[in-house]
Order: sequence, then C-alpha cells, then structure tokens
Amino acid sequence: MYCESCGSFVPDGQAYCTACGAEVLFMPKLASAPAPAPAPAPAPQSVPVYAAQPVLPPVQQPAGQPLAQSVEIDYNAYQAAERVQIVPPRPISPENPNAKRGLICGIITMATMYIGCVNAIPAILGIVFSLKGMSDSDKLGNRGSAIAGLVLSIVGACFGIYATVMFILRLTGNIS
Repeated sequence: MYCESCGSFVPDGQAYCTACGAEVLFMPKLASAPAPAPAPAPAPQSVPVYAAQPVLPPVQQPAGQPLAQSVEIDYNAYQAAERVQIVPPRPISPENPNAKRGLICGIITMATMYIGCVNAIPAILGIVFSLKGMSDSDKLGNRGSAIAGLVLSIVGACFGIYATVMFILRLTGNIS
C-alpha cells in the first residue's frame, strides 16, 4: 500500500507512514486487483534524540519528494541579526528662532544691497538676531544658520554702505 500524503510505500499492517509520519488508512485488498510491485523501502536512519529537544509533529511533505534529513541553519544571518541595533529617533530639539531670523534678515540684506539705505534695517536686525542666535546655539542648536546670517548681514551692510557712498558721489558730481 502507498501513502496518500507522500506516495512512498507503506508495508501492510502499519498505521503510520515511515517517510512522512502521516496516518495511513487501511484498505482491504480486492482479490481481482493485482498487487503492485513493492518499492524497496529506504533504510531507516538513526537520529539521536536528546531530552532537551522538543518533539515536533510529523511534517507533511509534497508527494514524490523525500523527507528532509537535516535542517541547515544560516548562523551568519543569525549573527548579523544580533548585530543590528535599533536606534530610537532623536528627540526633536527646539528650534533656534533667532538664528532663523538672523539668516532671513541676512538674505534680505544681500538682496537689497544695491538699493542703498534700504538695506540698513535688515542688516542691523540680521546682525542682532544672528548674535543672539549664536549665544542660544548651545541650548537650541542651529549655530551654522546664525553664523551664515551674521556673515550675510555684515557683507550686505558693507555693500549697502558702498552703494550709498557711490550714489552720493555720483549725485554731487564728484565721480563720473
């Protein structure tokens, strides 16, 4: 008789398949049907069983495939999984509003540097906000924004002063 689960030969009188462990239903032989030639059963292999190992239920194998003899464990993947560190996200630090204001005023100062005295107000505000932002950067961060705002405000103020002086000199006729 053959196992319905895996298709391997099961000798008469056995209740379970030796290959896959499935329960075999006993069917009486019909006298008119010739018995198929029995296939040689694979030699049973002795597998050491240790007391600490859990007893697993029988595995259902697809028909025509041999029962797996051993299980290979990829220890490299296991060790790599142990090395993965889950890093919690950084807490969101409070923003440094003065550094941001200083940078915005510095950009406005650079954009209005050829208009003369108009860029004086954003230049002064940019310098004040940037210096305050630099002093707060130890607690709040964004030191780079404060430095950029300070540099842009100073450079914009210098170009604004230069543009104002050149405008006055041209107006008075001292420069052609």
